[in-house]
Amino acid sequence: MVSAEVLECWRHFVLACHYLLKCELTNIDIQIADALLLKFCTRFQILFGGDRVTPNMHLHCHVRQCVLDYRALRNFWLFAFERYNGIIESLPTNNRNIEKQLMRKFLRECQISCIHLPEEHYSELYGFLPPVHVNDTQIIAAAKTTTDCLDATSKAILLKLLCHNEKARSDDIVLSTAVCKYPFIFIRHRKFGSNQDCSQKDTIVLAQWPIQFYGEPTSEEARLSKDVSGKFFLRPFIVSYYLELSYCVQGSTKSVVAARGCWPKYDSNYSYLWKPCTVWCSTLVESNSNVSFISRDQIVYNCAHVVTSISGMNSLCVCPVIY
Repeated sequence: MVSAEVLECWRHFVLACHYLLKCELTNIDIQIADALLLKFCTRFQILFGGDRVTPNMHLHCHVRQCVLDYRALRNFWLFAFERYNGIIESLPTNNRNIEKQLMRKFLRECQISCIHLPEEHYSELYGFLPPVHVNDTQIIAAAKTTTDCLDATSKAILLKLLCHNEKARSDDIVLSTAVCKYPFIFIRHRKFGSNQDCSQKDTIVLAQWPIQFYGEPTSEEARLSKDVSGKFFLRPFIVSYYLELSYCVQGSTKSVVAARGCWPKYDSNYSYLWKPCTVWCSTLVESNSNVSFISRDQIVYNCAHVVTSISGMNSLCVCPVIY
C-alpha cells in the first residue's frame, strides 16, 4: 500500500484535475485548482527530491494562466488530436496515396453502416462489417466477435430488462434467438472492457443499480452509494462480456447493447479510503440471477481497481475514472 503522505500528495493532483476538467470553470475553481497543483508540486519535491521534478511538473504552475486565457481545458487539449492520430495509424495502407485510401475507407464504412441487414442472415453477415454504432455506442466487430444463442434463463432476464426499459409487457416484445458477443465496446469514445478482453484493464465499470427494477440492495451500507436523485445506486459491476441483441416491440425492430457480469457485495470497510474510492468484497457477489445483466444505459464510468489486504482481509478497491 502507498503511504499516507504519498497518497495525500497525489490526492491534491487528482482534486486539481477534477476542477480543471469541468466543462464550465469559474474563477474560484481556477484558484482552487492552482492552489492544489502548487501543493502537489511542493509535496512531491519534499517527498522524492528536486531531481525527480520534471519540466512538465514545472508547467503545472502555468496552467492557471492558460485557463484564464482560453478557459476550459477541453477547449484546447490534444486528446482528440492524439486519438485520431492513433486511429489513422492503425489503418492498414500500402504507403502510397494514403489520403485517398483513408477517404475511401471512410466513405465505404459510411455506406455500409446505412445498409439494413435482413433478419434471416443477420448473424452471418454481422462479422464482416466495420465497427457498428448503436446510438453513441461503438461495437467492434472484430475476429473475436462470437455468435451464440441465449439459454432460457438469460432470455427471461433480458426480457424482463427490456420490458422495464421499453415500459411494455412481455407479450409485446419478441427477442432474437441469436446474439453477438464482444470482449469490449466504446461508449462516447471511451473503451469499456471485460474478462474476455486481452488487456484485462477495464473489466469493472461503475453502473446504476435501479431501485424500481432490482429493488433495494441487501446491505445496509447501500445507502452510502445512493444517487442524489434517489432512483438508483452507483455500484461496481464486473463485466464478463458484452452482447448485442435484436428484438421487436410493437412492430418496430430495435437492438440493445447489454453486459453480463456480477455485482460485488458491500465490504465492512466500504468507507476506508477517501472518496470517490470505495471498498467492496473481492470474492462475494450478489447471488440474485435477475441482476446478472445490465443495459448499456446503466454504465456510467470506467473503474480503476486493485485487490489489496485491508484489516487482514482481501478487498476490492475501486475508483471511478472520470474523463
